[in-house]
Amino acid sequence: MQTRRPQYELVRSDLASDIASGSLAAGALLPSEVDLAARFQVSRVTVRRALALLKAEGLVGSRQGYGWFVGRSPLTQSLDVLAPIDEHIARAGSKPERRLLRFAFAPASEVVAAVLATRSVLEIARLNLADGRPIGRNTAFIDERLGRGLSLEAVDGNSLHRLLPVTVTSASQTISAIAASSADAQLLQVARGAPLLRFERTTRDDAGRPVIYSEAVYNPEFTEFSLELHVDPTRGGARLNATRPPRR
Repeated sequence: MQTRRPQYELVRSDLASDIASGSLAAGALLPSEVDLAARFQVSRVTVRRALALLKAEGLVGSRQGYGWFVGRSPLTQSLDVLAPIDEHIARAGSKPERRLLRFAFAPASEVVAAVLATRSVLEIARLNLADGRPIGRNTAFIDERLGRGLSLEAVDGNSLHRLLPVTVTSASQTISAIAASSADAQLLQVARGAPLLRFERTTRDDAGRPVIYSEAVYNPEFTEFSLELHVDPTRGGARLNATRPPRR
């Protein structure tokens, strides 16, 4: 005797087929729970249970104030390669895009002044997108003396590494988790207070001098970061150095 499948499994199966066939494209917003309940003639509880199964399989995701959407493979950025994010996006098969948010000379903050040893900086803020969806916001600060030769048009379409009149060779960065501010929430289309990955980076030239200080935030739903670890024979094993902020 054949056992009847639960309704939530039938809903899950139909939606999974739509995703596999491309009827529901990666990143597409799903119909509301009310509309799905009407389509399958089931309760919203049944719809939520089906969606929970799909989410556990990585086929869909959800965001407060946004709804359910078809999942996609996150963009992977390597932390052991110093390359512009546009190159990571293109390498993943997506279309990179930048939107210039700010281009202005301004007094350096206390933190930036300490890193770059300057009182005035060129501040460049840009929104990074992959296939039209916002994935991160990056704000870079450059010593005014280096920034004077940069034009808004050049910065709008090129990597800073290629525009500066110095050779960029290394960088150090700190990664932390923060809650989205109102401004970043609007830019990245997430709820205020949603978790974001924050990167604080100091980029140096071939003489070891800091030339760029940058602060970036990324939506962890759409991007992930990888790091390759190597065995250090002098220490007897693989080692990852980490720092912890001081207690206040």
